[in-house]
Amino acid sequence: MASNTPDHPLIDDYALITRMPIDATHEALVAAGTTTIGTEAAVEYLCDPATLMHIRQKIASSSHEDAYELILHIRIVDEVPMHADIVAVRQYRLSNK
Repeated sequence: MASNTPDHPLIDDYALITRMPIDATHEALVAAGTTTIGTEAAVEYLCDPATLMHIRQKIASSSHEDAYELILHIRIVDEVPMHADIVAVRQYRLSNK
């Protein structure tokens, strides 16, 4: 469990972003961090056109575009998420097409 106290300020966090198709026209997108700051960083990551392009580049490298999970490492300064990097990608097919 991450702790954020005056003696031990939070400097790193992690977040999970998951895209899961529901049917041909709907999908679920989940963003969750291990703390509120990590969740905030994941949502900001998804709202930034530059990082969305980075996600598309990572995902486009595989033929398994049905669903994906990304793990983000977030650097924190004074309780503010400053930078997020993708540290892991998992892509998978939900059905045979």
